[in-house]
Amino acid sequence: MPVSEKPAGSNKARRVPQQVTHWALVFLLAAVAFVIVRSLLVPPTFGEFGHYRGAAVAENAAKPIKFAARRPAFSATTTRPASNTRGRT
Repeated sequence: MPVSEKPAGSNKARRVPQQVTHWALVFLLAAVAFVIVRSLLVPPTFGEFGHYRGAAVAENAAKPIKFAARRPAFSATTTRPASNTRGRT
């Protein structure tokens, strides 16, 4: 037997099927694409205050306060109506 020849079947145990190699490459490319796209889409201040965008706090604080009702439904300065002072009968 020449030195360059290997015994039949010795390479089969270590050889990975071609489909597995191709699928591994596809999954690797998908993972890299996911990381790149995520880094482009997620704002830099995301996660600063938990699962929120940190810059949103300043943006919302800068908005003017709006109050749609004519008067508050109940406040500590108003008195309750007489109908609410008795228990159920």
